[in-house]
Amino acid sequence: MSCSRQTIRAELVKLIFRLQRLLYQELCCSLTEMELTGTDLMVLFYLKQEANYRITDLARKLGIPASTLTGVIDRLEEKGWVCRERSQVDRRVVTIRLGPRYQEQKVVLQNHLTKDAYRLLADLSDNECRQLLEGLKRVEVLIRQKVELSPKTKFGEGGV
Repeated sequence: MSCSRQTIRAELVKLIFRLQRLLYQELCCSLTEMELTGTDLMVLFYLKQEANYRITDLARKLGIPASTLTGVIDRLEEKGWVCRERSQVDRRVVTIRLGPRYQEQKVVLQNHLTKDAYRLLADLSDNECRQLLEGLKRVEVLIRQKVELSPKTKFGEGGV
C-alpha cells in the first residue's frame, strides 16, 4: 500500500524533529565538559552569525522568554563566553557579543562539534552524506521560501 503525499510529508516533518532532538541531546551531553548547555551553544551560534544582538531579539530567535535568556547570558558572561555592551546613544539598549573565552576556545569548540558529527554519521558513505546534504539543503530552501511568504512569525522568531 502506498502512502499519500500528505502522509509522507507529515512523516518527513516528524523525522526532522526527532533528528533535531537526538542531535541536540547528544551535543548537550558532550558539551558538559566545556561547561556549556544546548541553549548556551545556540546563543554562541547566533552571536557567531551576527556580531551583536539585543536580548529581546536573541530571545525571539531562540524561541524562549527574554527573562530566561537573561539567566543564560548571566552564566555565559560570568564564564567569559559573552560580553554585554551598553549603547552609548541609548543607555537602555544592551547588546550581547562573543567574549574572550569564545575567542580562545572557538577552535576547540568547533573541533569538538566536528568530531561529534563525524562520530554520529560515521556509518554513512560519502555518497550517502552528499545525497542527504543536498536533500536537506533543498528542504531548507523550500521551507525558508514558504516562511518568508507567510504572514505568520518569521523563521526562528518565537514559536517552535
